[in-house]
Amino acid sequence: MAEVLVTGASTGIGMFTALGFADAGDHVIAGVRDPSTAVELQAHRRTSDSIDLRPLDVTDPMSIDRFINEAARTGDGIDVLVNNAGVAFAASVEDSDEKRTRAVIDTNFYGPLRLLRAALPHLRARRRGHIVNVSSLNAHTGRPFVGVYAASKAALDALSVSLAGEVAKFGIHVTIVEPGSFRTAIDRKFLDTIRPSAGYAGAAEALVERRNRAASEHPRHVADAIVHAAHTCPPPLRIQVPD
Repeated sequence: MAEVLVTGASTGIGMFTALGFADAGDHVIAGVRDPSTAVELQAHRRTSDSIDLRPLDVTDPMSIDRFINEAARTGDGIDVLVNNAGVAFAASVEDSDEKRTRAVIDTNFYGPLRLLRAALPHLRARRRGHIVNVSSLNAHTGRPFVGVYAASKAALDALSVSLAGEVAKFGIHVTIVEPGSFRTAIDRKFLDTIRPSAGYAGAAEALVERRNRAASEHPRHVADAIVHAAHTCPPPLRIQVPD
């Protein structure tokens, strides 16, 4: 039985990943901003002790330190860290204001980086472990109106490749998971963030229409890929899960 940490676990990919690991016989520590909002995980806890809910804000270093240190004291220590927590943002590059841009980068790039820096000493001490960073196919496609979001995921992707080469000698594996468009809360929020200026209005509306048609797959498909990778030896460096 592995000790698995999943961030951003209240809904969508994170929630199904937590449930998937629990169904596979692992113990999960699910990091959520507000445990009371994780309705399905709370329901699971009423029938099983395979999932523990812990408050976690990936933009707060103190919250991260508490989360990792408590997890390291559970069972035999941390086996798998799934960096899933993220925020969505859709806008033209011209309309991408600095405040929202910084918020996206802070969560989608610096959040996983903070968790990695906190968890790696524990993983290195045990000389084993698996890190799964949830990126996006948008990191490579360069689609219009996702420049800032794609940049945050591309940065995480590049970081992950470098990390894999650094930690292999400690018995630590790294996997990058790149989902396409799936019907999740983050995808709905992604579309809701579009507030185009006049020059981009028609193109932005077309983007919303395309994503509404494309985002038809269930996020469980991504969760299944994550759980499968964590139980594969050796695990792959990169998994793409197109919509």
